[in-house]
Amino acid sequence: MTLSLQGANNLKLICRLVLTGDGEIQKLNEQYLGIDAPTDVLSFPGDEMDPDQRESVILGDIVISFPRRTITGQCKRPVQRVV
Repeated sequence: MTLSLQGANNLKLICRLVLTGDGEIQKLNEQYLGIDAPTDVLSFPGDEMDPDQRESVILGDIVISFPRRTITGQCKRPVQRVV
């Protein structure tokens, strides 16, 4: 899922949101952080380029393990309302 916002000077701001399972997030956690275990959320930075040179800027990626996030009980609202 890609979230887009219109920023100053009509600059398009993009944040990618990925809902996945424990297996996939565990692979990413191992690959990028060296931790061979699942986690609830990972985030990755986006572009660091000068936004004046582009029409859009990717702010970053957020990867959420849907099963783990609901198990931890940290969602205080029903999942349908969060997503």
